[in-house]
Amino acid sequence: MHNLITGAIFLTASLLFVELCHGADDAPKKLDDAEITKHLVGKWAVDEVGDHGLKVRGTAHFKKDGTFEAEATIGDGEKPVKLSLSGTWKVSDGVIVSTVTKSSSPAIVAQGRVTKNHVISIGERTIKHKSEMGKECIRTRIKE
Repeated sequence: MHNLITGAIFLTASLLFVELCHGADDAPKKLDDAEITKHLVGKWAVDEVGDHGLKVRGTAHFKKDGTFEAEATIGDGEKPVKLSLSGTWKVSDGVIVSTVTKSSSPAIVAQGRVTKNHVISIGERTIKHKSEMGKECIRTRIKE
């Protein structure tokens, strides 16, 4: 009888533990495009190694009107290149779609270039996204 009661208590405690753990491990709520758009507006620091292995350091400013401006230094060797871009952006199915309309260095980033970055998470201070080539990046908001 003692073993039966102990077993029942253990089973109940185990089920409760599994249920509590299941709730803690639920995937975070998927943000819809409007929420991503709202959080994305602002200025973000870019400090990463790009898809092609070049160091990229600068800023990206996503404006409420659907335009962006970005400035960066690419490479940290003997001749780093300064780059300025502007264009349009939108969020579609959890993906930030940016189209370059003006580039200070078309040989590096051509006018008309479209990039698509899948948003993994976004908040007031950070955004984590994955590039088309599968590279995950984290950017930090800059106070304006």
